[in-house]
Amino acid sequence: MRIILAIAFGFICFLGFGNQFIPQENIDILHYSFQIEISDETDEIIGKAQIQFKVLAPVNSFFIELHNSMKIEKCLFENKNQGFKQADEKVNFNFEKPLKNGIYLVEIQYHGIPKDGLIISKTKFNNRTFFGDNWPNRAHHYLPCIDHPSDKATVEFKIIAPAKYQVVANGVLKETSNLKSGKMLTTYTSNQVLPTKVMVFAAAEFSVDRYLSINGNNIETWVYPENKKEGFYDYALAAPIVDFFEEKLGEYPYDKLANVQSKTRYGGMENAGCIFYFEGSVTGKRDSEELIAHEVAHQWFGNSASEKDWEHIWLSEGFATYLTGLYLLENKDFQAFGNYMEQAKQKVYAFYSKYPNKSVIPENIDDLNALLNPLSYQKGAWVLHMLNHQYYNGKIWELFKQYHEKYKYGNANTQDFFELIEANDSIPIEHFKKQWLYSSTIPELEVQYNYNQKEKAITFQFKQLQKSKEPFVYTLDLAWLYPNSIGKTIKTVLIDEKTEKFTFQVTDFPGNIEVDPLGKLLVRFSAKD
Repeated sequence: MRIILAIAFGFICFLGFGNQFIPQENIDILHYSFQIEISDETDEIIGKAQIQFKVLAPVNSFFIELHNSMKIEKCLFENKNQGFKQADEKVNFNFEKPLKNGIYLVEIQYHGIPKDGLIISKTKFNNRTFFGDNWPNRAHHYLPCIDHPSDKATVEFKIIAPAKYQVVANGVLKETSNLKSGKMLTTYTSNQVLPTKVMVFAAAEFSVDRYLSINGNNIETWVYPENKKEGFYDYALAAPIVDFFEEKLGEYPYDKLANVQSKTRYGGMENAGCIFYFEGSVTGKRDSEELIAHEVAHQWFGNSASEKDWEHIWLSEGFATYLTGLYLLENKDFQAFGNYMEQAKQKVYAFYSKYPNKSVIPENIDDLNALLNPLSYQKGAWVLHMLNHQYYNGKIWELFKQYHEKYKYGNANTQDFFELIEANDSIPIEHFKKQWLYSSTIPELEVQYNYNQKEKAITFQFKQLQKSKEPFVYTLDLAWLYPNSIGKTIKTVLIDEKTEKFTFQVTDFPGNIEVDPLGKLLVRFSAKD
């Protein structure tokens, strides 16, 4: 999702504290049509939502989420007045006779001042703005919906706004019409299914630049008029980044990519085909390249292939973080990539020192915002980095492409991802998954070596110091450079016991011994004299 500027507050609707999400059985949302009227006189919005859904097996009731700050005027079911009960951030519908299998339409007319989700604010230039900011499940604060990534749907936004505003949203622009009220109707439609976390619109005074990338992708830049020169220059970086990931991962999954200067509380929010960046990202110095790469990578992972439930967020954030590193590797150099991964490692260590009992995939979730931590981002990236070298010999792009192709416009969990990975006899994949994703432990390895001049041999002794009962299993590179030698000698050993000893024949005393010289492992090393 983002480089975080501030932690988001307020969530929870049908994910209770400490409980896992329970899907609404036999209900599948197919399409949302949201009409929202905004004004400069008040922060109140006037909304009308038409929700098309499919009943998979007969049901006597169902619900739509909507925050209690939104007051419902009327509900229609199949164009007829329908009774409802609004409570606990849900709109509940009950029927005397069960709804049979089929497709139905419910309409909710409502109004209110959003408590969250739709950020009504002012730019740093003191101009009024409206920005959707839905993650994790804040969309239902202003949109009637099922606010969970597992239930995806197509969406249409019909925004009625003062004519001075330009409106951007997911999907393609379908209509702009001047209204007698001095307002304008702007309609966007997404032809691809989206989770509500990335389903947004924005209205503000924008300057807009539209162009094609080299690969023919529709790229747009939406920035404040006061800094349009800098913004057009900065956000133009998105075009080659989209093309880079498209060439690696397959076709860009949306009709356009709008890069929008915004009031998001995050560094960037990866809304599908409509990325919102914090307003300070426009500097005219192109110093947000990593941020843009991260959010663009999300278009494939997190938006198109989405996690089935919140605890698998590393499939979104870990992927975007690692793919940003791979972008640096291929578009900058190995040093830039190495520095990036080392910084990620240090963030994991710092977090672990404060929270030693937390794992990438938590058993319980007390606060969705707490998932925005270095385990989901940086440790998730390191999990992929270790998979890359232990299973794919540095050629993991094909796995990423295969994973996205299988779950494109769908959902997956951690098990789904690992089922795509071929078994490895030397490093069991189930053990790998358990130790790096479900365990809170970070391995610590004590390294000691001794050179026997008479036998021309060097002996390494390893001891795993972490407190976990089971030893970690991984391959470890050792490197040394002989005096006057041009290249390094690299030996790879398998560590799968608490204590290990390996002896290698050498031609001379090895100098500059390095452990994990290429930085392939998330392991703490210590030397013993």
